[in-house]
Amino acid sequence: MPLSGSEEFIEELLQRTFRSTEGHVQVMKGCDVNGHSLICDGFNMPILVTEKDGLRMRVPPENFMPEDLLKFMGINCFSGRNCHIDPNFIVDVIDVRLQAEVQMALGDFVGHFVSKHRVRLLNMLSLEFSQTSLSKLVEPPHVVSELSLISNCWITAPDDEFGEVSDDGSSVTSIPSVQKYCLMSMKGSYTDFHIDFGGSSVWYHVVWVRHFAYVYNILQGEKIFYLIPPTHENRRAYWRWIWNPDHRTIFLPDLLGVPKDEPKPPVFELHVGPGQTILLPAGWIHAVYTPSDCLVFGGNFLSELHIPIQLSVYRMEQKSETPRKFQFPNFEKIHWFVADCIAGRLTNALYDNREPAAYEIEAAHALAKVLPRWLEKRLTLPPDERLYYLPSRATMELSYSQLIDKLEELSSILLPTPCKGRCSSIKPEKSKLDHSDKHSSGKSKSSVHEETVKQRSVYPSSTPKRSAGGGLGWLPDRAMRQKSSDVDQTVTGNQPVTEDQDILEALPELNESRLIGDH
Repeated sequence: MPLSGSEEFIEELLQRTFRSTEGHVQVMKGCDVNGHSLICDGFNMPILVTEKDGLRMRVPPENFMPEDLLKFMGINCFSGRNCHIDPNFIVDVIDVRLQAEVQMALGDFVGHFVSKHRVRLLNMLSLEFSQTSLSKLVEPPHVVSELSLISNCWITAPDDEFGEVSDDGSSVTSIPSVQKYCLMSMKGSYTDFHIDFGGSSVWYHVVWVRHFAYVYNILQGEKIFYLIPPTHENRRAYWRWIWNPDHRTIFLPDLLGVPKDEPKPPVFELHVGPGQTILLPAGWIHAVYTPSDCLVFGGNFLSELHIPIQLSVYRMEQKSETPRKFQFPNFEKIHWFVADCIAGRLTNALYDNREPAAYEIEAAHALAKVLPRWLEKRLTLPPDERLYYLPSRATMELSYSQLIDKLEELSSILLPTPCKGRCSSIKPEKSKLDHSDKHSSGKSKSSVHEETVKQRSVYPSSTPKRSAGGGLGWLPDRAMRQKSSDVDQTVTGNQPVTEDQDILEALPELNESRLIGDH
């Protein structure tokens, strides 16, 4: 296969045929897309909404031009600071032919975008504008706020109102801003296969598709998505592919197993036209081709429906030493908040003799396994740095150790047999879930994490670094990875990649890493 992003690659890509999305992508009316329906029916496959009516979404009109992006200036109502979009603001864009990240002033990018004489093919994917006046013109589909962990679980401590900024530019304490991105892609842009940071879900609305080099009229164009379901086999093939130093010459679908009775690997081609919206669930592997100049508004969100796969993707990012600026901001902190919420709901369900939702039980079990490891590592950090990963005690019902103990106990009660058979035997006044005596008279088994934490290196020198995630489709830095054996196409199993053995099978070069067992 030619180098991804090259003209030869695009020609070959467009000549290939992929599987139909029928039965693998839900086409829905906007009024039918809501949190209740997705919680009840599951949010396990992409959703295409052909008309935005009923989504309760706000986006600029079709006459919104690239130059308009530079006109929005205003005062952020939360911070009181001047938060206009500065033309000299440096943005990260993708040089499509090189499949490499470059930086340039926003004004220069817009000027190049509308020029009839382009010398580079550029793709801007990561302009997050929540803290600018443009934010007033854009509101994600209402279902995003219904499912988003940030919207439903995040609590800002009184002294965190304005947030702190770390050396790498990421916020330490303020609420994460990832739900409002502006994407501007030139005709011919290609974003290689990727999983959005932290395994987050995506909303993605195409405002218009045009060709600025010739006319300003709207064309009958579209965005083309190449979608791969996040099965265990597919994700394992993805991680091995992403680490291959020659991975620009390898087309990921060629490495996927072909299911029995199917003529092609599980890659589905979805066309999204102007005025249409796509909702992509957690962990879906996807590439995007842009046949004409395109303006898109979109964003990322974490969901309680997908906590195991989110944790799995985050763990692989940690193993890969993904820089923090390219990770979902405050990922660990968000999951401490949701753990506190889930523990309370599951406890209430037991007391009320109700059977909890399966996704809540799975989330509690997954969080009970990972939170002690996170806590052990993060308590060694300086206090200011620790705030990025751990919530303030004032914002949580339980202490870290109490929360871990409760999740472990809830998991042991709910996982072995159906909840309904056990709820009646649990009485509030004598429940094992009451920690008041245990924590007042002695130390819990997990409190050792808060008192006796051994110093250890978070990142091993033997693990190659990579850049991934960030915005809607950041690309990895392949040049920093050293040579390894050829990608093995053999994949087995059907569980999320969460255990050390799974990771070692996917990335054998981590065998000597001290990180194995540390997460």
